[in-house]
Amino acid sequence: MEIYHEIKSSGDFLGFTKQYAFDSDYRVARSALWGLTKATDKELSQLQVLLDELIEQAMHTENSSVRRLTLSIIERLELAEDNLRTDFLDFCLDHMVAGDELPGIRKSLKGLSKQWKSHITNQP
Repeated sequence: MEIYHEIKSSGDFLGFTKQYAFDSDYRVARSALWGLTKATDKELSQLQVLLDELIEQAMHTENSSVRRLTLSIIERLELAEDNLRTDFLDFCLDHMVAGDELPGIRKSLKGLSKQWKSHITNQP
């Protein structure tokens, strides 16, 4: 919780995320992402501009903790018609049935794929 309180006191969730959440040292990224999971939805809305970067990280990281925490952040951001990414939807569908993914990751992937599919099926 200390990390979250430090971010909250500065109010710069975007700057913090850019500096630490994408760090190549998985321990740094994992700690930063864990702190961000404590933020309110309003606080996390600052990260909307990083949605693509967060998706890229979730799809390409080799660290399961970083993937799970990144997916947790993505789940709380606005997924709208104008930011649909079929590559991410394919990733979600493929990995939510993969036996080597952890249950928490599969659960997040299932929820995200449902959200994205609802946008696709509601299109005219």
